[in-house]
Amino acid sequence: MCDGNLRSTIKALIMANEYLETELTELQAAISSGCMPKKLADPAGDAA
Repeated sequence: MCDGNLRSTIKALIMANEYLETELTELQAAISSGCMPKKLADPAGDAA
């Protein structure tokens, strides 16, 4: 993806890591406020 350029590869990895850290922070905030995905909130919902 970065044509063998190590500097570009590292930069892309750092950017991806920052994005994932932001997503994690948002998910942690949502969970702490009581918001959960439906599948996790109702474990018997898809048991058929």
